[in-house]
Amino acid sequence: MRKEPSLSLEEHKDFCDDSGDLMQSVAPDGRFRYINHAWLRMLGYRRPQIFKMTIFDVIHPDEIEHCQELFMRVMSGEDIGLVTTTIVTKKGQFGTLKEMLIVKLRTVSRSTRGP
Repeated sequence: MRKEPSLSLEEHKDFCDDSGDLMQSVAPDGRFRYINHAWLRMLGYRRPQIFKMTIFDVIHPDEIEHCQELFMRVMSGEDIGLVTTTIVTKKGQFGTLKEMLIVKLRTVSRSTRGP
């Protein structure tokens, strides 16, 4: 039986960084663990800045409470499917995103597509 080659962590990061889709991994406290280049470009932040922030720092203030509730449901293992969220960029611009929240190893990974 032929064994399929496995990708290293670095190869996975390169794959995600090269993707046009918005991908991130968020810790249980809401802090970013990983964020790809597409997210950084859209939000207008650099990695050192974004790693000092939480996911709730980039969510529109009117949606934070709702998103915190969704985050807690996802962290408890619930599959909530597709979610629509409004984010705020560094320049204060708003963007509406449709995103799929996925629980993986006690972190929330987000794969997001813009409007």
